[in-house]
Amino acid sequence: MDPDNAWYVALRGEHQRIAGRDAEAIRDLTEAVRLDPASAFAWASRGATHERVGERDAALTDLGRALDLDPDYAWALARRARVWRALGDTRRQLAALDHALAQSPDWPWARCERGDALRAAGRDEEAVADLDVALALDPTSSGQEACGLVELSVFDERKEAERRLYSERLARELAQKKKGEETAETEGSDTAPEKPLGQG
Repeated sequence: MDPDNAWYVALRGEHQRIAGRDAEAIRDLTEAVRLDPASAFAWASRGATHERVGERDAALTDLGRALDLDPDYAWALARRARVWRALGDTRRQLAALDHALAQSPDWPWARCERGDALRAAGRDEEAVADLDVALALDPTSSGQEACGLVELSVFDERKEAERRLYSERLARELAQKKKGEETAETEGSDTAPEKPLGQG
């Protein structure tokens, strides 16, 4: 591998990141952006590494640089959404994921992420829809933990079952919520029920 080839150095850094060797990843990716400051890939990968180790300001800076270079870079958008989630900014998290999915609508990992974000925002119907789409696109995707592993295709049957249960539980909760609202509307309406309450 040519130590002066920015692309190869960035790829090595990305492999380090995927393997969980964060210090080595940051070292290689820092060298990659020094060699080629216009590499959106290297900036985004280093930003994702910073995000994983909890360095949120550095993550936002690097991911911002990647998106300055390539505003429609779906992977960088989705990674920045994770930083917004960690900072409790659901509005920006959802905006980043919406933008990412506009570029890559068939990306299961981003669908999983947006489903969880929508649920956190109280938008249960949309959350269920996104989780169902994610499952249809990749039946092995499951749970928040597993969503983070989509890029590695590392799943097991237990995690798949957990995601299905999670999606089904959301659907049940939503149905119960709707039923409660319909009951409240019936009880508060001008039309009397067919039978007096409490009789049959």
